[in-house]
Amino acid sequence: MSMPITAFLLLFFLAGSVYLNSLHGEFVFDDIIAVMENKDVLPSTPLEKVFKSDFWGTPMEEWQSHKSFRPLTILSFRLSYLLAGRRWDEVQFHSVNVVLHGIVTLLLYPVTRIVLGRRRRRSESFWACALFATHPIHTDAVSSIVSRGEMLSAIMFLLSFLCHVRSTTLPSRFVLVNLVLVLLWTCCSIALAFCGMLFKEQSITVFGVNVVYELVRDRSMLSLMLKRTEAKEKRDDAVQKAGEEEEEEEEKEDGDGREPKEEHAGNSGAAGSTDDSLPARHGQESGEGRGAGAGVQAGAGGAHEAGKLQEASLGVLRLVCILCSFLLIFQWRKELNGPCIPVFKLKGDPNISAWDAAGTVAPGVYSEAACRPNFLQVENPARFVRGERGWLVRLLTWNFLLYKNAELLMFPLVLKADYSHFTVPLIHDLHDARNLLTVLFWCSFLLLSSVAVLLFVRRKDISAIMSLSLIVAPFLPSSNLFFPVGFVIAERVLYAPSLGFCILLSLAIHRMGGREEEEEEEEEVKMKGGAEAGDRSVLMDLFRSRAQRICLFITVAYGIRTLIRNRDWRHREAFYGAMIRDNPTNPKAHYGYGNIIINDVKRIDIGVKHLLEASRLQPNYFDAYNDLGAFYNRAGQYEKAEEQLDNPVFAHTEIQQFAVKAKPEHINGLHNLGLNSLAKQDYEKAFLVFDQAVDFFPDRVDFYFNMGQALHGLGMHEDALQAHRDIISLDPLNPISYYWYGLAAGKVGRQEEAELFFRNAIRINRHFVDAMHNLGVCLMKQDRLEEAIGYFLRVRRYNPNHVEAKRLLSKYLQVDS
Repeated sequence: MSMPITAFLLLFFLAGSVYLNSLHGEFVFDDIIAVMENKDVLPSTPLEKVFKSDFWGTPMEEWQSHKSFRPLTILSFRLSYLLAGRRWDEVQFHSVNVVLHGIVTLLLYPVTRIVLGRRRRRSESFWACALFATHPIHTDAVSSIVSRGEMLSAIMFLLSFLCHVRSTTLPSRFVLVNLVLVLLWTCCSIALAFCGMLFKEQSITVFGVNVVYELVRDRSMLSLMLKRTEAKEKRDDAVQKAGEEEEEEEEKEDGDGREPKEEHAGNSGAAGSTDDSLPARHGQESGEGRGAGAGVQAGAGGAHEAGKLQEASLGVLRLVCILCSFLLIFQWRKELNGPCIPVFKLKGDPNISAWDAAGTVAPGVYSEAACRPNFLQVENPARFVRGERGWLVRLLTWNFLLYKNAELLMFPLVLKADYSHFTVPLIHDLHDARNLLTVLFWCSFLLLSSVAVLLFVRRKDISAIMSLSLIVAPFLPSSNLFFPVGFVIAERVLYAPSLGFCILLSLAIHRMGGREEEEEEEEEVKMKGGAEAGDRSVLMDLFRSRAQRICLFITVAYGIRTLIRNRDWRHREAFYGAMIRDNPTNPKAHYGYGNIIINDVKRIDIGVKHLLEASRLQPNYFDAYNDLGAFYNRAGQYEKAEEQLDNPVFAHTEIQQFAVKAKPEHINGLHNLGLNSLAKQDYEKAFLVFDQAVDFFPDRVDFYFNMGQALHGLGMHEDALQAHRDIISLDPLNPISYYWYGLAAGKVGRQEEAELFFRNAIRINRHFVDAMHNLGVCLMKQDRLEEAIGYFLRVRRYNPNHVEAKRLLSKYLQVDS
């Protein structure tokens, strides 16, 4: 009897209920950068660009790109945005993630039935799914909107595996029909794996799982997966038994010497004795019967061998298809990263190019291929360690991270949203005590692998070996074993490996915790008969044995931990507060928290304290200096602002240049430094800063405007006007461009020229109140009072609270009267 619909609804409800308190969570952390600020998510961006950019919106061919190509995930965000009425509706975005998690949980059930074997109790599969539905490690994937690709990729992963399993069935006696069906299901499996790659690259690892299943399935007990009926199995057994009895009878006859006797009887019959003819005829008939039985046996054996040969041939065909598809997809994905042209960068920089003048490697210029992912040094510090012992540091640190990931799967008590900035310190030598934990991990893993192999060899049980493959294969891309990744530890990448972990955990509990009870219960079922067993409620079976009650306890504990963890994703302040609580030495946590708190008038001091702590923990944390400088600038504390914005770490021109190229938002630091210099009336420094900013971003009109302000302060009015002409040439349809030029011309007394540009601004935007007001002032300076009053009246009509327009109207209307 299959699992009832009630059990499936229970699993779906379980997967959704533990995330109900995350539905109203705000966009936090990477949600803002990768979703809200990603132009590829907006419907106005052409689809072509989505398929040419990485996950963060950077073109794949640029060296700044992370090379994470996930266009279908981006399109899913766009669809959510459209369904929400072109709004950033948190509930809508979170609800999609929760539903996807429920779908993954339901798809895990048939996969678990295949892995554990259909002869195992259904409760083992149910509790594996229940453990997966509530596992706390998934909060980083489900509660975080940006991690939607984990669920979408997992769905494609599981569907691809199910299609591959379906391709191993041989429903027909005709070879050609079987060949067509095998190719059809194998192509579906490959296509789903490829689609999963477009959600997240991790999905391609299903090829490894499919290969493992292909190699071990012939030794398995999954007879039902081969679509064999009980009648066919009995017929095969009967033929085999008949053959064995025939062989025993022949051996017995050989031992009794019957063959000579039969030969003598035959000879007597040939002599013409009628009395002896009956035994002779009987002997002949017996010989014919034995010959017919042997023929049936030989025919059955030949058919069996032919079936085995056909099945093996189709298995080889499937493996060849998988291998060729993997190589083609891998080559395509490699070429997608763009040409491997050399890019010259500064060593010792967390952006591979920018700000780590005091990093783990010596300063200097080096080259790197542009086709490689552009990760930050703080995201995976071991990757950037140089020197003679650099290989040892990477080997020891990355192997220790395997233990940390296994610990998170087994004991998800302390969870962290971010492990960057040396959250896990590097291991520099063999004397570090943490190496013992690495040894413990590898010993445990090898022991578990040995047990899985022994179960497969001795008992033909593939459950353990398939569970391990479902853990190992999806985790390999994140292990740093084949290529460095852009993180130290990321809880979200454990979403797919937890599929195999939960199956293995359920298997272990049922085999050890409740084995005796289940054997007794199965024996009782056999004695009572199948009818009574079929009438028994399957749902009641889920809570009957000791092992099932252990699974229930763990599931409840998982669910409570998940609900508590979801609270950390409610809003940005709670998120960064949790980061500080769990990891107080992470400068990113202090920066994020301080950046939020500093905007609260009542808690400004606390915000400043956390930003200062971020800069202390990482002396080259440019964002912290930038935000502190901007805050002091707004507060009028220009000396403190300059102290933060003009930090010696960034004084080197080349460092600034590479920093801005690697992370364009770093230009805001220069911008704020220039604004601070303008506020201090240090026009010379302001000009130098904005001139440098224009070199970085020649299309930023606000840089030209502020540079013009600095030139006016220096008395270089013609140069200032030229800067404003550049603004118009950059953005000729923007009324602001003409407005700014009008202001600049008015400052140097060119009122007629100013009037022309103010009128152009109003012509583009008829409701441009500031342009109307300044045009009135310009006309007033030309003694054209009536026209000026007309524009002041228009200003009052559009903005009744415009203070300056009201003052001038009261003054000149009174004089006019």
